[in-house]
Amino acid sequence: MTQDSSLNRPYSAHTDVKLRIGIVGAGRGGWSLLQVLMDLPKVQVVGICDLDPKAPGLSKAKTLHVPIFTNVSDMIANQEMDWLINVTHSSLTQRHMLTREVTKPIHILDGAAAEVVWRFLTGFHQQVQQCSQSERTCAYNMVWTLINRIANAVGEMQQRLTDIAFHDPLTGLFTRRILMEFLEHEIRNTYRLSHPLSLIIMDIDHFKSINDEFGHLEGDRILQELAGLLKENHRPSDLVARIGGEEFVIVLPETDQENGMRIAERLRGQVEKSLQRPDGTPLTVSLGVAELNINDPIPQRMTPSALIECADQALYHAKNSGRNRVLPFNPDWKRIAF
Repeated sequence: MTQDSSLNRPYSAHTDVKLRIGIVGAGRGGWSLLQVLMDLPKVQVVGICDLDPKAPGLSKAKTLHVPIFTNVSDMIANQEMDWLINVTHSSLTQRHMLTREVTKPIHILDGAAAEVVWRFLTGFHQQVQQCSQSERTCAYNMVWTLINRIANAVGEMQQRLTDIAFHDPLTGLFTRRILMEFLEHEIRNTYRLSHPLSLIIMDIDHFKSINDEFGHLEGDRILQELAGLLKENHRPSDLVARIGGEEFVIVLPETDQENGMRIAERLRGQVEKSLQRPDGTPLTVSLGVAELNINDPIPQRMTPSALIECADQALYHAKNSGRNRVLPFNPDWKRIAF
């Protein structure tokens, strides 16, 4: 997938090929961007999307015969596009949410890059309205060359800042901050779409003894090796985070507890088979698995912290029952105060 480093299909002023653009967000920003893009030559708006079916831009887009969507996955799956511009002003957590949906070569503009493009285009559009047709054509050719360069430069800078802000410097995994935002988004989707959602918490067995006996550098090496294994063995839809010390969390969208247990058991076996402690003995981990139950009597009160707590209780019982094992959350252990 093409991301921020280069455009998949850069605009050329000397070709009749149109740049196909999809818009995420149908509020004021999305609607104003749509109006500008509809007036530009060599640009085709192939869709606009907003989770809120009553977003003002959706009804207005319909009058312009622009395809409207309430699910970004549907827009990406059904429309061929070169650029996807996200003007929802959401946190950069949505970068993961968007990129996991994209299986085609699409250039994603969000955050600061989308803001720059949107403001540049709207300001430019207002200024050229009084120009002649030939002057506007010349100006449009120039502006798309500039936008290509701006989108690339801002996008590369944004990606570097994103990596610093949301990735653990030791392991490269996501941090607790992005985990909580992503999990909140997935919990909302679970209730809205009635899709399953599970979560795994993994903890390295006897990790303190590694640091005590062999030093923190060896402990860091173990953490990096385990993070590498997790990166290689998770689905694009999942999110893997380090939440502190030797604890890791894996969010499993579209996954019930039974399949979450299978994934956790497979990971447990891979760790024991592939990784070693500094003394050459197998590294082992304990894992707890919890599923968000949409049939819970009080589902609207479930929070990311509560779901993590359920998996953490399962992890606690896995450790107390011998370690190097996987256990599912059992609601009979303790009623969580959501």
